[in-house]
Amino acid sequence: GLTVADALLRFSKAHPPLPALLAMIPLIKPRAYSIASAPEATPNSIELLVLIETWWCDEGMRYGLTCNMLRKLKVGDHVWCRIKAGSMEPPSPEQP
Repeated sequence: GLTVADALLRFSKAHPPLPALLAMIPLIKPRAYSIASAPEATPNSIELLVLIETWWCDEGMRYGLTCNMLRKLKVGDHVWCRIKAGSMEPPSPEQP
């Protein structure tokens, strides 16, 4: 399909104001991921269980927005997050 970027490239004399362009960007919904580590076992870090969403289109392989950002992280990178209590009790460190 035709994107806003495609239209701006096609109609190079169009110069919409930046607030109008920004207003076209939909809000990103919060993403929820499962924590795959127990706080007792790793109190200073968490491990996430993330499905790397991929699909093919005319431009090649595409990745989901947030999982793509997460897959590019390197050891030691920090990510701001909010932890919401779940409904499952984690296993004890003695029985991983």
